[in-house]
Amino acid sequence: MLNKQRIKTATKLSEKGFDTEKKVLKIDMIAIRDNGLETELSNILDLQDAIRKHLVFSYFTNGRDTEAKEVKPYGTGTIND
Repeated sequence: MLNKQRIKTATKLSEKGFDTEKKVLKIDMIAIRDNGLETELSNILDLQDAIRKHLVFSYFTNGRDTEAKEVKPYGTGTIND
């Protein structure tokens, strides 16, 4: 399920011109203050972290990977595969 608060933050950032990952990563405290985004600080920092880790989709969906399970390639088992 999508995190509505994080979507709201992304919308605000986009409206203020921060519409690419590169621009979001350059946001600093002065930019936050100058653009009236103080209430979004925590979500902005979390988004910057997600961008750095290449986990943007997980950021918006609150997704977490569990330990990887072994998956058999298609068609390599029994007839019931």
